[in-house]
Amino acid sequence: LLAFCCAAAAAGSAVPVHFAGKIISRAAVAPDKLAVFADCQDGRARILGQAEGDAYRIDLPQGITCVLMLGEQEWDSDPQVVFDAGTARPLPMLVYPRQVREPELARELFEMGQQDSAIRHAVAQAPQQASLTLRLQAGDGARARRLAQIIAGKGWPTHTMVGAQAARGAWLVAQHAPAQDLKRWLVLMQAAADRHEMNLPNLATSIDRVLVNDGQEQLYGTQFHAGPDGARVPRPTAAIAQIDARRYSMGMSSYAQYLAVMAPVAAQPQ
Repeated sequence: LLAFCCAAAAAGSAVPVHFAGKIISRAAVAPDKLAVFADCQDGRARILGQAEGDAYRIDLPQGITCVLMLGEQEWDSDPQVVFDAGTARPLPMLVYPRQVREPELARELFEMGQQDSAIRHAVAQAPQQASLTLRLQAGDGARARRLAQIIAGKGWPTHTMVGAQAARGAWLVAQHAPAQDLKRWLVLMQAAADRHEMNLPNLATSIDRVLVNDGQEQLYGTQFHAGPDGARVPRPTAAIAQIDARRYSMGMSSYAQYLAVMAPVAAQPQ
């Protein structure tokens, strides 16, 4: 997601945007003090903000992608990617203790996500190698079955249960599970998001995937298929004129920025 940012670097000289939102803690206690900071992709020094009570604020440059984070020695948060502070909508940020409720499960889910990504990268590098494709299919099946067991016993893996990285691992495995499983789990993802326990861009991707699987138009433009030249081609999208408003509400970049990154890339196993 870095390619389109460099061309926009000149926009960083514009007046910074006052970016402010809510801080939400799902733990029994809240942190006394949090650091608020952002790292931007134009190489500038780290930007520092402020946190007071249940709110954060920070001044961010326009036209440059920055990653906003909250943290403290014993607390963590799911980073918020701000593609352009001039158009982005500040989202509530969940903070949770670094010592998550299910540390062993967190390690397992993180490893499952790593395995999912690694085999897909390998297949993309050698798409004609049948043994890799078979490994991909077998691995997807085994990970989906294990995730189903976890969800049946503990519910959807949330940030406060396993941390943001492990929660992303669970989400990644779910994307490559059988369509009927993903559709069933989407209800749990939406409920987690309503409690600020689910990454919103990930939720948007899952919504699109379920819609496409059901033969409907997607909402956020995240789903592609391989065109004749092997490049990614967007699948049909509903009400395209309103897509940016929908994407901004989920903490995503503009559709034009997204296409600038995604469309030229050769199709890979999704």
